Amino acid sequence: MAAALVLLVGGAVAFASQSLNPGSGPDVATATAPPPPAPAVLAPPVTITRDGTVDLTVIAPANLRGDQHYVVHVYVNGDQVSQENLPSDQQFTLKNVPLSEGDNVIRASLVGDGGESPLSAPVNMTRDDVAPVIQVLTPADKVYTDSTTLTGKTEPGATIEVTDDAGHDLDASVSSDGRFNADLSLAMGNNPLVIKSTDLAGNNAVSRITIVRAPSSAAIELIVTPTTIYSSQLPLNVDLQATVRDELGRPVDGVTVVFGISPPNRETTTYEVDTTNGRALYSRLQLGSGDATGPWLVTALAVLPSGIQLRADGSFNLQPGAPKTAGQH
Repeated sequence: MAAALVLLVGGAVAFASQSLNPGSGPDVATATAPPPPAPAVLAPPVTITRDGTVDLTVIAPANLRGDQHYVVHVYVNGDQVSQENLPSDQQFTLKNVPLSEGDNVIRASLVGDGGESPLSAPVNMTRDDVAPVIQVLTPADKVYTDSTTLTGKTEPGATIEVTDDAGHDLDASVSSDGRFNADLSLAMGNNPLVIKSTDLAGNNAVSRITIVRAPSSAAIELIVTPTTIYSSQLPLNVDLQATVRDELGRPVDGVTVVFGISPPNRETTTYEVDTTNGRALYSRLQLGSGDATGPWLVTALAVLPSGIQLRADGSFNLQPGAPKTAGQH
């Protein structure tokens, strides 16, 4: 049907026509049908995977209109990745929802005659298809003791397995931040180990290392001066000197030497001295007239940075009376 439109332009009369098509007004069904409610997407039991897709369970809203057709839209990180017709079952499975490496926020909606529903509550999934890294921290060099502690770091949340060359599992522990340790008993020479790390997504990495236990030249020598003392010579100072050498036989600086002095039938007294040029000297051990006579035991203890414990024993004798002069019997 055509309708005439009269326009007054500059005092003149102009005519225009406009065609009106029947039914070109608002769609009554679309205007009156509300958008459907949002579906519910259930989080899977495990929300981290190394797979490129995931299957998710969806629950459709109850009491959907039977006179409408609905389509399910799926969004990952805000981008629509798929759509499919709403199945007849209220609970159904969205299969092969694609995942990107890293974090994935998954939502779904329903589209009906009244438009698109709100988005569902998000389901967070992490895709991780990268093998964990294994880093050994200690020991970083040769070991000179028959035991040591293996320490390292891997991916947070991963598990650790440590086995020896014979395939025996060793006791190993790992913390939530990925730091791990295992106590090792070492044979002389090469000690091969296999370390396996498995992350939360199931990716695993294997590292093969060898801990070398080398022969040690570490030693501590103790010199006590003098070794024989008479009561008539008191008061008198006794010098205690220790020389400390490392695994390669070199003098060690900065190692604390603990001198232990044990008089006859008395408690032990200790004194600490740090080495300089490999030597520790304690010269303030003074004996007086009231000190017990008999053998005094002396020990020198030191621990090298590698953990090797060193000990040397010595003694001196405090005798009553005076030393004999030449010609005395």
